[in-house]
Formats: sequence, structure tokens, C-alpha cells
Amino acid sequence: MASKYLFDSYGAQTYEHLKPIVENPATRPDLLLVDFFVDAAKDILYQFNVPLAMVFPQMPALMAPCSYIPGQPGFQIDGTLTSENASIWLRIRNELVLIHALPAIIRWRNWTNKMRHRAGVKYNLPVAPKPNYLVLINSFFGLEVPKDLPPLIAPVGPILADEYSPLTEPYESFLQNHPKTLYLALGTHIALSDTDTAKLVNGMLMAMKNGFINGVIWSVGNSGRRESQQNRVFTDSRTGSTISFGSLLKRMKHIVRVASRRKELGADLIEELIYDSEARWDGQKELRPMDLQTADMRMSAFKAKSWHLVLVYTVTFGVLSGVSWAVRSFTWANRGLTRAWVRSALGKLK
Repeated sequence: MASKYLFDSYGAQTYEHLKPIVENPATRPDLLLVDFFVDAAKDILYQFNVPLAMVFPQMPALMAPCSYIPGQPGFQIDGTLTSENASIWLRIRNELVLIHALPAIIRWRNWTNKMRHRAGVKYNLPVAPKPNYLVLINSFFGLEVPKDLPPLIAPVGPILADEYSPLTEPYESFLQNHPKTLYLALGTHIALSDTDTAKLVNGMLMAMKNGFINGVIWSVGNSGRRESQQNRVFTDSRTGSTISFGSLLKRMKHIVRVASRRKELGADLIEELIYDSEARWDGQKELRPMDLQTADMRMSAFKAKSWHLVLVYTVTFGVLSGVSWAVRSFTWANRGLTRAWVRSALGKLK
């Protein structure tokens, strides 16, 4: 949560800088393309109807839920990415993760609301299982768990450059001498606890000890390098079983090569969103819904889930059952009269 607080602390400042840019017709952008941490862009969408495309590194939590995927992406227990082979107990534990985190979430929510109120934003953004903006995911199915997605959510990753400049020293010679190198980069403002850092370091040391890797390139800032331990003594004892994952890496390499072309799909979706927004608004009046938004997002849950039809079917079945029971009861109570009526009707037929 430390990194979340760090990024969100810039929310009010970002909003205050974005608002005058959008209010000025000369500088108003056609679209906002932002990182998923920039929540201020959602306020701009809400207030000024500027189309928004938000980039996520993985499947967003609390968005496009699936019944066969327990828990939330990024917060799942190991070995339970889907319910296919998960026990009931593991599925329940996955659902309890957010409940255990609820106190921290409530504190963060209260802190965020106070910050928004100080910036003059005194409303809550609508929360829905499907977004009303474009969500681009810098990942791909094969790394992510496949699931059904609405048209406004699209995996377009991995987003890679078409060309890369040649390696410089010392990285070129290091990679030549260490063909099994692990590259680790945690981002700009990730705040790891000492416990999590120790887990990462110990995991890399174990991987080197067992021969899975023979080198590590860890992207760390200057201040972090000054604080890190520069020397380490390794023993030469290699015990335990070995595993082979070469075929998995080869499979993943081919999938990545194909999936990396989908960045062009992301660009096409952004262009489509701009064209759609230009023809969808007349000032503050919405002329038509988004072309990529499913109709259920503009309907009540009662209607979208066809509960009204279920209610009609239930009432109809109940009425028919009641009428049938009443007729049966009347017929049985007056069975003598009923027999006479039936005999009379049969006699007329003869």
C-alpha cells in the first residue's frame, strides 16, 4: 500500500493541472492516454467527457469478474488462478483476501476522499464491473488467465519497440559471459518491505545456486545501490532435483512474438474511440451511446440480467398453478356434479 499512497498523493495536483488544460478550447486534448495510477483522468472524463484510454500492466482487479476465476487478479493465492483444479477451501480463501484487506482499503478510501475534497472534487466516481473508458492491458493471454472481456477491455501487450539500439558495455559482455541472466526491474516508485526484498534476493540466490540462472541484472537507482551489500560468499553445494522448462520458454517466446503485434490493435482502438467521441457529443448533450460499450452498462441490473422476465415467468407459473389447483379442488369437491356433466356431454356427442 505504500506505493499506492505515493502515487495517489499526486492525484490532487494532477487534477489541478489537467483541469485548466481541458477547460481551454485551444489546449483541450482529443483523448487522454494515461497510466492506471492516474485516477485524476477519470474525473476529467466524468466532468468534461474527454475520452480516456488507460493502460494497465495486468488484468485490472474488480473489473470484468468471472465466476470461474476466484479472487482478484494480483491478489490470488498460489495455484488458484482458476477454479478448474482448486478446492472449495482454496476458493473461499481467495475470496477472503479482500475481506482481510478491508481495513486497509477503508483507510485508503477515507484518505483519498479527504484529498479529493480538498481539491474541490466532492463526488465519488461510479464503480461498475465494466468500464466506460478504454482499458488497454500490456499483457496477453498465455501469461494472463483467459477470460471473457467486454469490447472496452483489450489485451494489447507486450508493447515492444520495433527496433532496439545495440547493447553497450558493461551489459553486452556481461550477457555474453552469462547466457542465463535474470533481468529484474520494479518500476520507478515501488516501495518494497525488507521482508519482500529478502524474499527476492534469497530466491535469486537459490536460482543461481541450483544453476537455473548464472547472472542477474537488477535495475536499481543510485541511492539503492549505495545502500546494498556489495559482497556475498557462495558455497558450491548443489543438491536437490532439477527441472526443465526450455519447452515452456520456447512456447512463450512464440506467443509473445505474435501477441506483440497487437499494439497496433491498441492504436486502432484509440483512434476508433476518438472518432466515436467526436460524433457522439453535441456540447454536453450525448447524442448516442459509445459504440464499444455493451448495452447492459446503460441498463439497470434488474433489466440487464432479465430479472423482470424471471419475475413474469414466476408470476405466470404461480397464477397457472393456482388456477389449476383451484379447478382441481372444485372438481373434486363437486365430483358427483362433475360426473353428471361429463356423462351428459358424452351423451350429446353420441
